[in-house]
Amino acid sequence: MSASTFSVAEAEARGTLADGFQWDAQDITQGKNGTRVATVPYFQRPGEEKIWAGAGGVLTSARDLATWVSMLLNNGRHPYTNETIIPSEIVEHVAHGRSVSHGKPEFPELSPKVYGAGQWRYSYQAHDIIEHGGNNPGYKTQVARFPNDNLGIITLSNDAKGGGFIIEAVKFRIADELLGLKELDWNDRFEKQWNDYVEKAQKLTPRPNKPEFPSAPYTSLAENTFHHPTYGTLQPCLVPASVHSYMDSTYAQSLQCLNFLSSYAVQRILSVSDLSTPTYIIPWKRFFTSHLRLAHFDGNLFNVTTIFSNADVREKEGYSHGDGKGGPVSKGDILVELDEHFEVEWVRGEEEGLAFKGGFWGMEGLDARSPVGVGKESAEVWFAKV
Repeated sequence: MSASTFSVAEAEARGTLADGFQWDAQDITQGKNGTRVATVPYFQRPGEEKIWAGAGGVLTSARDLATWVSMLLNNGRHPYTNETIIPSEIVEHVAHGRSVSHGKPEFPELSPKVYGAGQWRYSYQAHDIIEHGGNNPGYKTQVARFPNDNLGIITLSNDAKGGGFIIEAVKFRIADELLGLKELDWNDRFEKQWNDYVEKAQKLTPRPNKPEFPSAPYTSLAENTFHHPTYGTLQPCLVPASVHSYMDSTYAQSLQCLNFLSSYAVQRILSVSDLSTPTYIIPWKRFFTSHLRLAHFDGNLFNVTTIFSNADVREKEGYSHGDGKGGPVSKGDILVELDEHFEVEWVRGEEEGLAFKGGFWGMEGLDARSPVGVGKESAEVWFAKV
């Protein structure tokens, strides 16, 4: 496996790293399809890898993955040398189902899915499948093996949105062909899934015609800092144009926020934002996020959007990053995840903070439950006022 690495710098130096494509300025909740743009440079920069370079930590190739899945089919032994790479009991342990992730089959030809110590297991047209995919901004992968058929199928895509459907459709189509199974029209099935997803995403609760004001002035939120020991620090910057009719004329924004809001990356975010609603932008550098956008909903409730922009990175590394006017059309940079919406409650009183909820923590499973109610106790993630 000579092409695999945990280093972004090493992968880029080879000159063979595929560009991942994402949909710039797409917001399916608003019916905006966006423009497909290559994510250049790679979303993680050298030195930022920590636990994540590619999915599972590794950047690899189709050829290396073929060797990897052959080793798994060979019960942990190298397919060419027969040397034990992974003890067979470990291969079995990882693939042995421990919990039910999909209690109901997604389609008639599939069984329910179980999850082991890192891999899913289910059957397709009575053939056992063990698999796990990868998902990076701009990339989708699936590494599947049919242990009873001595067959491995690896599907890779560099399309962020449609790629997930493509790799699954291709995987099943290859299985149908090689195993002599009934051929199914996965294109129509996945198209329906996508259309259902879009329809559901667009069923948003509208903001009240006469929303209540927060329990403190909008400017007060921007004067505070909030912290979570794992998720980091939040410093909301109030967008003046969104609250001009509510602002105290004596309010003076910090120089830090003035510079931040005038940056090209933030100006692009504002160009696709509804500034008739009081809005804050927060710098928040995470694996798949660069900014948070808070938009007032009602009372002390805000809608929060996690956004990824690579404009600052492109400027730092000498790439074109736009015309500097904050227009809606990029010049190579991307603005994505505008349709990733959650909720935040500005909790006031003796213990002040921001209660993030609405799926912010990435809860999965039919039996999983989010906290309920209001205030700190309802938070999936609690940022305390510093």
